[in-house]
Amino acid sequence: MSMKYKPTTQNNNNKQIIDLLIPNTEKEKLELEARMIQLDFIDRLHELMKYKNIKSKKELADLLGTTPSFITQLFSAEKLINLKHLAKLQRVLGIKYAIISDQYLRLKNSFRDDLVLKGYREMRIDIKEIKPGLKKSA
Repeated sequence: MSMKYKPTTQNNNNKQIIDLLIPNTEKEKLELEARMIQLDFIDRLHELMKYKNIKSKKELADLLGTTPSFITQLFSAEKLINLKHLAKLQRVLGIKYAIISDQYLRLKNSFRDDLVLKGYREMRIDIKEIKPGLKKSA
């Protein structure tokens, strides 16, 4: 009995679907990466909205002076956020964005771990808890 593989229509359909999902060109790879960054950013923005008690995309749109459909397009990564959008978000939400590379975070954590292994401990000081001392006059 011969067991030769014959491609079926099902297998061809699967290949077509996979070809659609996996980027082939550098441009497609870059576009996919940009959208993944966008979705990660939007996930964090959604958490921030909860913290700031912003209940809906419409409310966020009103705060930013834009349309709810535009916010929906940002949240679905249909449109990519730009620096002007970030600047508006900073103003409206009273926050400050910073770009930190994962390499920086790895190095920072590695340095901190090395200090801990050597017996050092992290100490944080809250400036609000420091009370100014009174100088004694001579």
